[in-house]
Order: sequence, then structure tokens, then C-alpha cells
Amino acid sequence: MTSKKVESYWLNPEYLWIMGYLADPDGLKRQLENFAKKEEEYQKYIRENLNQIEEGLIVISEQYKVPTGKIDIFARDKDGKDVLIELKHPSATSSAIGQLLKYREDYRKMSKSEQVRCILVAPQIPDKLRSSIEQNQMEYKEVPFE
Repeated sequence: MTSKKVESYWLNPEYLWIMGYLADPDGLKRQLENFAKKEEEYQKYIRENLNQIEEGLIVISEQYKVPTGKIDIFARDKDGKDVLIELKHPSATSSAIGQLLKYREDYRKMSKSEQVRCILVAPQIPDKLRSSIEQNQMEYKEVPFE
């Protein structure tokens, strides 16, 4: 007798909306492409307008690689401190906090420096995330984008 591995998934009722995309996969593709395009445009806007985050920031690198991923913008502030900037569009979620914490830890190990700032930037940062960001000694900045 041979065995065969079969993968299956169960959708809870609150996620049944996803089945609607099976009827129009091209529509889903367009939505995802539009979302990615908007996020790219937001990143470009922020790079070109870093002063909206803080005066005196200088970009050192973009998509700076660390073991757990890529930091959107690695910058230096006017006091010479390294700044890790994570961008989210259209709104920040709690997963961004974990992402920044991992990046900060990676960066500290790589640079052997504790002197690093982390800033989460998004058009919207929900109130419930703000206190969590501050509790983790990080910063946030809402930068609107149309």
C-alpha cells in the first residue's frame, strides 16, 4: 500500500469572503498590483521627503539586509545616531512592531552598538499600537499619503 500526502485547508466562516476572489482572479491580481504600486509610491515619497519624519535625517541605505529581513530605510539623524525606518502602507499593524524589534536586535548584533533608533512610519498608526511602540523604546510617525 502506498501513501499520498494531501494538503487541505479549512476556512472559518469569517474568511469565506476569500472564495469570492476565485470567481474573478484577474480582479484579485489587479487589486494586489494596485496595492503594491501604492506601497512603492509611498516608499518613494518618504525617501524623497525624509524631513516629514524628522529634520536632518540622511539616507545611508535602502533595503538594508539583516538576518531577519530588509530594513526599508537605514538612515542617520542629525546627532549621528543610526535610525532604522520601517514603512507601512496604508496602515501599520502589530506585526510591524515585531518586525522592528527583530531588525533592531539584528542590527545591534551586527554593529555591536546599542545606539540605534527605530521609527515606524505609516499614513495611519492605530492608537493601540502607539503605546506598544513606545513601551518598546521605539518611535512612530504618521506621514499622510494620497
